[in-house]
Amino acid sequence: MTAPLPRLLVVDDNTDLLEFFQLAIAREGFEVSVAEDGAKALGMLSSFKPDIILLDLMMPVLDGFQFIDRLKAERILDIPVVIMTGYWEEGRERQLRQEPMVAEFLRKPVKLNELLPLLRAVLAKHRP
Repeated sequence: MTAPLPRLLVVDDNTDLLEFFQLAIAREGFEVSVAEDGAKALGMLSSFKPDIILLDLMMPVLDGFQFIDRLKAERILDIPVVIMTGYWEEGRERQLRQEPMVAEFLRKPVKLNELLPLLRAVLAKHRP
């Protein structure tokens, strides 16, 4: 029996990027689901149980900061989050790195050949 594919939830308001990640990462052996904002992503967590979340910070409706706060409020601390963003503020990055679910922090533009090994490393560290 083969192991189930790792499940990745990509949350970003850039629909072109979502489509690219959905196709490219799925080809690399992941089951990928996408959401255009944090509110949609939160709504998906009950039906799509991701092993890892790839999260943009700057989005409409519910941004990445608010999404992290909601995960904490709902005690969803066991899903590692990889933050990807073009937004950079040293104090906020330091604060986010201290959150228990934040596993890595990437600057945009994210390169697929760097992202895939990072996702696998985070999964290896957090998956039983």
